[in-house]
Formats: sequence, structure tokens, C-alpha cells
Amino acid sequence: MKLVTQEELKEFDAVTRDGGIKGLALGLGTSVPLSLYLQRYSPRYQRLPVPLKAFGVVMLTSATTVIWAERAGLQYDKRRYSSSLYSEEEKTRIAENEKAKAQRLSIGEKATNFVNENKYSVIVGSWAASMVGAWAYISRDKLQTVSQRIVQVRVFAQGVTLAMIIGTALLSQKERQERKEHPPVDHSWMNQMRQKPEDATVQKVTTA
Repeated sequence: MKLVTQEELKEFDAVTRDGGIKGLALGLGTSVPLSLYLQRYSPRYQRLPVPLKAFGVVMLTSATTVIWAERAGLQYDKRRYSSSLYSEEEKTRIAENEKAKAQRLSIGEKATNFVNENKYSVIVGSWAASMVGAWAYISRDKLQTVSQRIVQVRVFAQGVTLAMIIGTALLSQKERQERKEHPPVDHSWMNQMRQKPEDATVQKVTTA
């Protein structure tokens, strides 16, 4: 098992932070102009209270920040740990096997894999989508005040988020169980032996 060094932890933190900053910039660059546009041209948006408008900006910005930070961290892990162990031929073989395996998966299995690989993005995206959808639905009730609508939207979004967290936890548990029952075969040692043939000679002499 490879131990993570302090340098690698710092690199991971830096990469994740950079991804989060990019997501923050994207979120602000999208949500603020959109809010200003709606404030100018949408009478319904103009009637909304300022805290609710600010909440919309924060919601979109938070979602993009988390998603970009997560993706940056995943790409770093893949580049740092997965790719460095294999030769180019081995990488090509693994990519072809993964592609063939993906083609055999059902729609449900593909969806499960996507959720497992993008847990935080799915949770934050579901939370944001539930907030928007719930607000659009509850706004049809003209008898409720804005405060009452906000409370209902928040409760609904919290329920959806809790359900998504439980669902992703169950999927992660299922994936760990499957990996335990069917562990992947690691051929990286073959590449390391080819790169360092003297190690193989030493091993033979030692075990002779």
C-alpha cells in the first residue's frame, strides 16, 4: 500500500483549491450578471426580496465551486496515482478494457457509476435543482407570502438533499462490497519489473 506523503497532500489541497477558485469565479460570473439582467427586465424578479435574490446568487456560486473543486481533485488523483504505475501500452490496454466494459453496462449501471464518481456534484446539483423546482411550483400559490414560500422550499430541498446523501452512501457501500468480492487485478508490478530488471535479478538471487 502506498502511503501519501505530506508533499502530495499539499499538492492535492492546492489543486482542489485552484479548482474551487475557478468554480467560484464561474459561479459569480454567471449568477451576478443573470441576477442583474432579471432585475432589469423581469417584473416578477423585481418584486422578490433582496435576501432571496442574494440566496439565488449564493446557491449557484456554491454549486459551481463544489463541483469544480471535486473534479480537480479527482483529476489529480487519476493523474498522480493511476497513470504513474503503468506504461503507455498498459494504459492503452486498460482504456480499451474500460471502454468495452462501459459499453456492456446497462443504463442503470452507468447512472450508478456516474453517481459514485461525482458524489458531491450530484448532491449539490440535486439540492440546487430542488430549490429551483420547488420555488417554481410553490410560487403558483398566490395566497402564500414570500416568507412562507421560502420556508417550504427550504424544507423540500433539505429532504431531497438528505435522500441524495443516503442514496449515495448506499451506492458507495455497494461498490465497496463488490470490490471486496471481485478485487481488480493489478498488473503494475510487471511494468515495474520491466523498468528495473536489476530488482528481478536481486529477487532471484535472494530467493534461490
